[in-house]
Amino acid sequence: MSYPDAAWERAMTVQDVRIVAASNADLQDLVRQGQIRTDLFFRLNVVQLRLPPLRTRRVAEERLLEPVVARSMMKYDTLICL
Repeated sequence: MSYPDAAWERAMTVQDVRIVAASNADLQDLVRQGQIRTDLFFRLNVVQLRLPPLRTRRVAEERLLEPVVARSMMKYDTLICL
């Protein structure tokens, strides 16, 4: 599929594109309020993953921090306890 590019007067080729979007707002409410376009919401709303915040997932938080702490311990030659 190509679209004319008026600025450069040549055709642009559309590539296969994947978009990952995240929000802490209720996007359906924003669509109802007119703050987000309906067509954009439905194009982005292919797969929904609802994850609890990290503050409620202590185990996940520690797993995320482990590699950072390990690198810091090696870099600064010190012991860090979680």
